[in-house]
Amino acid sequence: STDKPSVFAEAFRVLKPGGRLMVSDIVLNGDLPESLVDNMDAYSACISGAMEQNSYLELIRKAGFVDIEVISEAGFTDTLISGSGTETDVIPDGVVISIGVRASKPLK
Repeated sequence: STDKPSVFAEAFRVLKPGGRLMVSDIVLNGDLPESLVDNMDAYSACISGAMEQNSYLELIRKAGFVDIEVISEAGFTDTLISGSGTETDVIPDGVVISIGVRASKPLK
């Protein structure tokens, strides 16, 4: 979803007190090459639309969740994305990360 604040708010609303959120998503740990920011291939691959990791975790906190923990993290290495024409951009190691996050709805 492009509206992550609404997604996290709705997950918080429907969970019972003490319930857990488990989510896996792609986040950024650095800047993408400028040529990929508006690249539709990168967007389709969930890369150009990805948020910075700390901002992503902050959205979960702002929705009301506690005990937020990154339980898995895997960096992409030398990710290639087709540019316009015959160009190909390389995203440096560790910039694009797949994370698994666990968080809880408070008991009260």
